Amino acid sequence: MTGPAGRRRATRAAGCALALALWVSGPAGAVEWKRPVPAVTAPRTPAPGERSADGPAPADAKPLYTPLRYAVLAAPLGPAVGVVGSAVGLKSVVVTVRGYRRVTERVAATLTVAYGQAHLLYAYRTLGVKFGPRLALSRPHGPLYDIAGWYVLPLGVFGWAWSRNPLGTSLASSPVLGAGVEAGYTWRWTHVVVEVGAGLAYTGLIGRGGPRPTETVGGLKPLFNASVGYGW
Repeated sequence: MTGPAGRRRATRAAGCALALALWVSGPAGAVEWKRPVPAVTAPRTPAPGERSADGPAPADAKPLYTPLRYAVLAAPLGPAVGVVGSAVGLKSVVVTVRGYRRVTERVAATLTVAYGQAHLLYAYRTLGVKFGPRLALSRPHGPLYDIAGWYVLPLGVFGWAWSRNPLGTSLASSPVLGAGVEAGYTWRWTHVVVEVGAGLAYTGLIGRGGPRPTETVGGLKPLFNASVGYGW
């Protein structure tokens, strides 16, 4: 097709191609490249009791656990120390049990019963109770206060102390009164409770008869609490 007709067809085809190229690249039909827009995701709502990077869970979030109303804890270290002491010839044992009863959102009533005995030069025995209001200071599991978290516990102390000499003769028997304070932290896994605390207490004997070996239970004493128990 080299004749006039072929040249006309070639000219028309070239003109159509040029017009199409101008239309695509012109202002009306320009194809622009746009930067990809990253996907926007809605912020994740923290799970109940969960602390997110932006702070604690919302105030209306449900607690991880329902607050416990009752709990009973015992200190396993006292009997363990007694077993070790007996193995080396030092007869001593301390048994401690604590009860917990939630009264208000942050306050619980506590009652601790303790029995101890030691056989050194003299034989000493003590039986007493510690009682007081336990104040919850933190809320690690959500918006509600519970047994878990930091706490402070003012204590009243009442008990009885006895002493005997190596022959078994009674030397003294006196009631004991005192006061103190304990602070610590409690962990909770559903019904299992672990509590660790420390503090100070001052105790004194009421009335003294005979020799004074029971004086060892008086004065300023440290308090230690390492307990495990069950709550409901």
